[in-house]
Amino acid sequence: MSIKAEPFWRSVFRNGQDVFVDDIVAFRDNVAEYESLRRNDISSLYAAMLDIDTDSIGYLGISNPKLSKNAVLLKSFALIVVDEIRKRRELEK
Repeated sequence: MSIKAEPFWRSVFRNGQDVFVDDIVAFRDNVAEYESLRRNDISSLYAAMLDIDTDSIGYLGISNPKLSKNAVLLKSFALIVVDEIRKRRELEK
């Protein structure tokens, strides 16, 4: 899901930084998002931004992460994805 298509996630990523939520209760003010996470047995999450230059194009996330292991892996994967998107955009020019 693109953060451009979802106002809730745009607000979560307003600082352009990755997000770690150790308890989805933080989302209880957004009933639809909270219920969606709860229904899917998600109690915590980590999301890494996908940024190309100054354009935030989306994010990658892990549900119920073991932060010490998953955060580094997810951030590395996000950087690889962004690099591949950049390469494809250059080839399309």
